[in-house]
Amino acid sequence: MAKFNEQIIQKCVDWVCENGLIDYGGTKLIDFCNVMGIGKSTYYRWMENETFGTAIKKRKKISKTG
Repeated sequence: MAKFNEQIIQKCVDWVCENGLIDYGGTKLIDFCNVMGIGKSTYYRWMENETFGTAIKKRKKISKTG
């Protein structure tokens, strides 16, 4: 299981940059979670962290528009 830290945040952001997520026309959340080695409940818990949540939301928007 992935351990939450700055390195995993960057890895997640990079992955979302390359692949997007379904709510913005990219891949499914389960695919993201499988690659990161986390469950969906962990993803949603991490999204509550301001640093992680903001970084992922920003990256998803950028992935959609460009």
